[in-house]
Amino acid sequence: MPPQIGSFISEAVYDDLLESNPLHPVTTERMACHFINIPSQEQRHGTSWKVSHLNSVTRS
Repeated sequence: MPPQIGSFISEAVYDDLLESNPLHPVTTERMACHFINIPSQEQRHGTSWKVSHLNSVTRS
């Protein structure tokens, strides 16, 4: 898994004991993912979740 994701999982779940592959093609210089805080509560909309969340993600 990309080092950025591995490092987050390692810290949050494995007490920093998990190590990512340093040769992974997605390096720390390249953004693998980022989290966007969207203040609200989850609300179902038909079979999907809140549409405003999708709009926030696609604008980022």
